[in-house]
Formats: sequence, C-alpha cells, structure tokens
Amino acid sequence: MGAVYEAVDQRLDTTVALKETLFADERLRKQFEREARLLARMHHPALPRVSDHFAEGDGQFLIMQFIAGDDLGAMMANRRGPFPTDQVLTLLASKPEQINRPEEKVNEEVS
Repeated sequence: MGAVYEAVDQRLDTTVALKETLFADERLRKQFEREARLLARMHHPALPRVSDHFAEGDGQFLIMQFIAGDDLGAMMANRRGPFPTDQVLTLLASKPEQINRPEEKVNEEVS
C-alpha cells in the first residue's frame, strides 16, 4: 500500500506530489522501478509528470507534478452513497482526453 503527500522539492523550490509505496517483495520493487521509468517518459494530460524516483528503507517513492484539486477519498467519505450518475457523466464529458486510458499502455509495457 502507499500514500501521496504534498511536499516541497527543496532543490528546485517547487511543490510536488510525493507518492510512497511499500513493497517487501523484490519482484514488486523492480516492477515499480520499471513503471517509474516508463511514466517519466510518458506525456499525457491525464498523467502528472514524474521527475524522479528513489528507494529509502522499505519504501519506494515517486516525485511527481503536483496537481491541486479535491481529495477523492475525502469526497467519497463525505458522501452517503455513490456519486449521482449525471454528475459523473458531466465530469467525464468535460475531460474526454483523460478517458483515453493511458494506464493500459503502462500495463502492457510493464507486464
């Protein structure tokens, strides 16, 4: 499992997203490294830019472009059920370029 934090890259003095994942399995750690390299080369409006990755202790970390917005987990916790269909459809219609599913390419190249 893991988490994403808002952080400051002190070398560049910029706000970044720091994604932490914890893997004990060496195979999963290597897969994470391959995915980090692949994501760093990808350019898509639905993906944040990856600028670096590193390992420390049991954690592996991605340093990514920070994209401000609402926390989906918090939004879901505040709801008493699923989002209304019309709200979801409106959101999807406003972001057609993000429905292109770039993660399919990631999964194909990492597998």
